[in-house]
Amino acid sequence: MAMSSNYAASKAGLDHFSRSIAAEVASKGIRVNIVSPGPVKTEFNRDTEFSDEQMETIAKYFPLGFFSKSEEVGELILYLASDKARSITGSTFVLDVELA
Repeated sequence: MAMSSNYAASKAGLDHFSRSIAAEVASKGIRVNIVSPGPVKTEFNRDTEFSDEQMETIAKYFPLGFFSKSEEVGELILYLASDKARSITGSTFVLDVELA
């Protein structure tokens, strides 16, 4: 699975934009972070025309070789929103990356 240049440019732009905004609003106690998941198993993709076998084939294009659970993404977001992550801002959290 090759990443399109448009997609790559938009992801890079979002990364840099969020770091700039994080620096701008940090003095107000506002934190800005990005959660950038790779493949995530959700109700949306369960209802696609892809079979389980096709989904497993797609997952092999990603380094970890499987789809994350939506709960795993949610737990990361809850952590980042909590006071436990009070010193984290301007960061991007990648759950799995797409191979170019």
